[in-house]
Amino acid sequence: MAVIPLIKSGLMKMCVDLDTSAFNAVIKDYADHQKELFGKLTSIMQERVAAHVGKMLLINWDNPDANDYTEQSAPMQLLVKETQVLYKVISKVLPGEQVKVSQISRPSWRQSLRST
Repeated sequence: MAVIPLIKSGLMKMCVDLDTSAFNAVIKDYADHQKELFGKLTSIMQERVAAHVGKMLLINWDNPDANDYTEQSAPMQLLVKETQVLYKVISKVLPGEQVKVSQISRPSWRQSLRST
């Protein structure tokens, strides 16, 4: 993304009367596309959390066999695995500064958990 403004700047130096509306449109389209992709990734993870929380709600947490945590930990293990796979995939495609867990909207995660 950082290349487009540099190209625009360079061309503006060479051609004073250059119409930059096409560059502005590309920059806007790219930003919109980036927001849509982030929204989609967030939506995917919210769906996965909701599905696993739904499974957790069905677990008998008062199971007398306290030594067997297989049933209780399975949904969380799967959620962690799915999160790791998503991270591996997006970290290969996106720049490092865009691949941050801190970018995920924590209130939306909490809301997703409450709505299930």
